Amino acid sequence: MVRPPIRLRPKLLGTRRGSRGQSAVEFALVAPLLFLLIFGIVDFGRAMFYQNEITNATREGARIAILASNPCNTVYGDPADNCSTSATPSGPTVCSAIEGSATLISNWSCGEDGVLPANPKPGWAYVEVDQASSAGAACPGATGAVSTPRQSGTLLITVTIRYYFQPITPIVGALFPSTFYLSSSICARDEY
Repeated sequence: MVRPPIRLRPKLLGTRRGSRGQSAVEFALVAPLLFLLIFGIVDFGRAMFYQNEITNATREGARIAILASNPCNTVYGDPADNCSTSATPSGPTVCSAIEGSATLISNWSCGEDGVLPANPKPGWAYVEVDQASSAGAACPGATGAVSTPRQSGTLLITVTIRYYFQPITPIVGALFPSTFYLSSSICARDEY
Protein backbone atom coordinates (compact mmCIF):
# COMPACT_ATOMS: atom_id res chain seq x y z
CA MET A 1 0.00 0.00 0.00
CA VAL A 2 1.31 3.39 -1.01
CA ARG A 3 0.92 6.20 1.42
CA PRO A 4 0.24 9.71 0.23
CA PRO A 5 3.16 12.20 0.76
CA ILE A 6 3.11 14.19 3.94
CA ARG A 7 2.58 17.87 3.33
CA LEU A 8 4.84 19.98 5.51
CA ARG A 9 4.96 22.95 3.21
CA PRO A 10 2.33 25.14 4.93
CA LYS A 11 4.18 24.93 8.24
CA LEU A 12 7.47 25.85 6.63
CA LEU A 13 5.95 28.84 4.88
CA GLY A 14 4.48 30.11 8.11
CA THR A 15 7.85 29.88 9.81
CA ARG A 16 9.62 31.72 7.00
CA ARG A 17 7.10 34.53 7.03
CA GLY A 18 7.69 35.11 10.76
CA SER A 19 11.45 35.01 10.39
CA ARG A 20 11.37 37.62 7.65
CA GLY A 21 9.77 40.06 10.05
CA GLN A 22 12.27 39.11 12.73
CA SER A 23 15.19 39.71 10.37
CA ALA A 24 13.86 43.15 9.46
CA VAL A 25 13.58 44.12 13.11
CA GLU A 26 17.09 42.83 13.87
CA PHE A 27 18.50 44.76 10.90
CA ALA A 28 16.68 47.91 12.01
CA LEU A 29 18.28 47.58 15.43
CA VAL A 30 21.81 46.81 14.22
CA ALA A 31 21.99 49.01 11.08
CA PRO A 32 22.56 52.38 12.84
CA LEU A 33 25.49 50.96 14.79
CA LEU A 34 26.86 49.30 11.68
CA PHE A 35 26.64 52.51 9.64
CA LEU A 36 28.16 54.55 12.49
CA LEU A 37 31.07 52.11 12.60
CA ILE A 38 31.56 52.22 8.82
CA PHE A 39 31.40 56.03 8.60
CA GLY A 40 33.63 56.31 11.68
CA ILE A 41 36.23 54.18 9.90
CA VAL A 42 35.94 56.42 6.82
CA ASP A 43 36.43 59.59 8.91
CA PHE A 44 39.34 58.01 10.81
CA GLY A 45 40.96 57.15 7.47
CA ARG A 46 40.47 60.73 6.28
CA ALA A 47 42.02 62.05 9.50
CA MET A 48 45.05 59.82 9.03
CA PHE A 49 45.36 60.95 5.41
CA TYR A 50 45.23 64.63 6.45
CA GLN A 51 47.78 63.96 9.20
CA ASN A 52 50.13 62.44 6.63
CA GLU A 53 49.53 65.42 4.33
CA ILE A 54 50.37 68.05 6.96
CA THR A 55 53.40 66.05 8.16
CA ASN A 56 54.81 66.08 4.62
CA ALA A 57 53.95 69.78 4.22
CA THR A 58 55.67 70.61 7.52
CA ARG A 59 58.76 68.70 6.42
CA GLU A 60 58.81 70.64 3.15
CA GLY A 61 58.35 73.95 4.96
CA ALA A 62 61.20 73.14 7.36
CA ARG A 63 63.41 72.15 4.44
CA ILE A 64 62.87 75.57 2.84
CA ALA A 65 63.16 77.42 6.18
CA ILE A 66 66.67 76.13 6.87
CA LEU A 67 68.00 77.36 3.53
CA ALA A 68 69.30 80.88 3.02
CA SER A 69 67.54 81.39 -0.31
CA ASN A 70 64.68 83.45 1.15
CA PRO A 71 64.70 84.48 4.82
CA CYS A 72 61.13 85.82 4.63
CA ASN A 73 58.41 83.33 5.44
CA THR A 74 55.45 84.35 3.33
CA VAL A 75 56.53 87.00 0.82
CA TYR A 76 59.41 87.69 -1.49
CA GLY A 77 60.59 90.56 0.65
CA ASP A 78 63.70 92.50 1.42
CA PRO A 79 65.23 91.12 4.66
CA ALA A 80 66.94 94.45 5.32
CA ASP A 81 63.51 96.13 5.47
CA ASN A 82 61.94 93.49 7.78
CA CYS A 83 60.32 91.78 4.74
CA SER A 84 57.86 94.66 4.32
CA THR A 85 58.98 95.73 0.86
CA SER A 86 58.97 93.49 -2.13
CA ALA A 87 62.16 92.16 -3.61
CA THR A 88 63.21 90.03 -6.52
CA PRO A 89 62.27 86.42 -5.79
CA SER A 90 65.32 84.49 -4.71
CA GLY A 91 63.64 81.19 -3.89
CA PRO A 92 60.40 79.75 -2.59
CA THR A 93 58.99 81.04 0.66
CA VAL A 94 58.18 78.69 3.52
CA CYS A 95 54.46 79.20 3.00
CA SER A 96 54.55 78.72 -0.77
CA ALA A 97 56.48 75.47 -0.29
CA ILE A 98 53.95 74.24 2.25
CA GLU A 99 50.96 75.16 0.12
CA GLY A 100 52.54 73.58 -2.95
CA SER A 101 53.21 70.26 -1.25
CA ALA A 102 49.82 69.87 0.46
CA THR A 103 47.36 69.52 -2.40
CA LEU A 104 44.51 68.15 -0.29
CA ILE A 105 44.19 71.24 1.91
CA SER A 106 42.97 74.29 0.05
CA ASN A 107 42.43 76.80 2.89
CA TRP A 108 45.62 78.17 4.45
CA SER A 109 46.42 80.96 6.88
CA CYS A 110 50.08 81.72 6.60
CA GLY A 111 50.46 85.34 7.56
CA GLU A 112 53.58 87.05 8.84
CA ASP A 113 51.95 87.73 12.21
CA GLY A 114 51.61 83.98 12.89
CA VAL A 115 48.89 84.49 15.47
CA LEU A 116 46.19 81.85 15.57
CA PRO A 117 42.69 83.33 15.45
CA ALA A 118 40.46 83.17 18.51
CA ASN A 119 37.88 81.19 16.51
CA PRO A 120 39.71 78.96 14.03
CA LYS A 121 37.71 77.77 11.05
CA PRO A 122 37.14 74.05 10.50
CA GLY A 123 38.86 72.88 7.33
CA TRP A 124 41.62 75.51 7.59
CA ALA A 125 45.33 74.98 8.20
CA TYR A 126 47.36 77.51 10.18
CA VAL A 127 51.14 77.80 9.83
CA GLU A 128 53.59 79.06 12.45
CA VAL A 129 57.33 79.58 11.88
CA ASP A 130 59.36 80.24 15.03
CA GLN A 131 63.09 80.74 15.42
CA ALA A 132 65.24 80.36 18.52
CA SER A 133 66.70 83.61 19.84
CA SER A 134 70.19 82.28 20.52
CA ALA A 135 72.47 79.48 19.35
CA GLY A 136 72.24 77.53 22.63
CA ALA A 137 68.45 77.68 22.90
CA ALA A 138 66.25 74.63 22.52
CA CYS A 139 63.67 74.19 19.79
CA PRO A 140 61.25 77.08 20.07
CA GLY A 141 57.68 76.16 20.84
CA ALA A 142 54.72 77.30 18.83
CA THR A 143 54.42 80.78 20.32
CA GLY A 144 52.51 82.30 17.49
CA ALA A 145 55.36 84.69 16.70
CA VAL A 146 56.86 84.50 13.26
CA SER A 147 60.49 85.51 13.15
CA THR A 148 60.68 87.62 10.02
CA PRO A 149 63.16 87.85 8.56
CA ARG A 150 64.74 84.73 9.94
CA GLN A 151 68.16 85.40 11.44
CA SER A 152 71.35 83.66 10.38
CA GLY A 153 73.69 81.88 12.74
CA THR A 154 72.68 78.20 12.81
CA LEU A 155 69.63 78.87 14.97
CA LEU A 156 66.87 76.31 15.45
CA ILE A 157 63.68 76.87 13.47
CA THR A 158 60.34 75.24 14.24
CA VAL A 159 57.65 74.95 11.58
CA THR A 160 54.23 74.00 12.94
CA ILE A 161 50.99 73.34 11.06
CA ARG A 162 47.62 72.98 12.73
CA TYR A 163 44.77 71.67 10.61
CA TYR A 164 41.30 71.94 12.10
CA PHE A 165 39.75 68.66 11.00
CA GLN A 166 36.10 68.49 10.06
CA PRO A 167 34.52 64.99 9.81
CA ILE A 168 32.17 64.43 6.88
CA THR A 169 29.76 62.28 8.86
CA PRO A 170 27.35 64.43 10.90
CA ILE A 171 27.04 61.91 13.73
CA VAL A 172 30.81 61.48 14.00
CA GLY A 173 31.20 65.27 13.66
CA ALA A 174 28.94 65.75 16.67
CA LEU A 175 31.41 63.72 18.75
CA PHE A 176 34.33 66.06 17.91
CA PRO A 177 34.63 69.62 19.21
CA SER A 178 34.97 72.35 16.61
CA THR A 179 38.46 73.08 17.93
CA PHE A 180 39.78 69.56 17.21
CA TYR A 181 42.96 69.85 15.19
CA LEU A 182 45.70 67.72 13.73
CA SER A 183 49.17 69.07 14.27
CA SER A 184 52.65 68.52 12.94
CA SER A 185 55.81 70.26 14.06
CA ILE A 186 59.40 69.94 12.86
CA CYS A 187 62.47 71.56 14.37
CA ALA A 188 65.64 71.98 12.28
CA ARG A 189 68.83 74.05 12.41
CA ASP A 190 69.23 76.68 9.70
CA GLU A 191 72.17 76.40 7.35
CA TYR A 192 73.11 80.04 6.93
